[in-house]
Amino acid sequence: MLRILLIQLGWFLLPFVVYGLYIHAVRRLFPARRESKMGSKALVWLAACGLLLVAASLFTFALVEGEETGKAYSPPRFEQGDIVPGQFE
Repeated sequence: MLRILLIQLGWFLLPFVVYGLYIHAVRRLFPARRESKMGSKALVWLAACGLLLVAASLFTFALVEGEETGKAYSPPRFEQGDIVPGQFE
C-alpha cells in the first residue's frame, strides 16, 4: 500500500519538478530575463496537472491490476510451521 501511495505522490509532484527544471534552465540560459508573471497561477495549473496524472494513474491501475471475477479468496494461513500467503482460487 505504501508503494502505491509513493507512486501517486510521485505522479502528483512530477509537474512541479518539470516546472522547476524549466525555470532553472531559463535562468541559466537567459540571466537577464526577469521573473515570470505567472506566480500563483502556475501553482494552480501545476496542481491541476498533478491531480490529472494521479487520476489517470489510479484509473489505469484499476483496469490493469486485480484478479478475475468469480474466484474465491483464500486468506493467509499457518500450515506446518510456514505461513501460506493469501491467494485467489
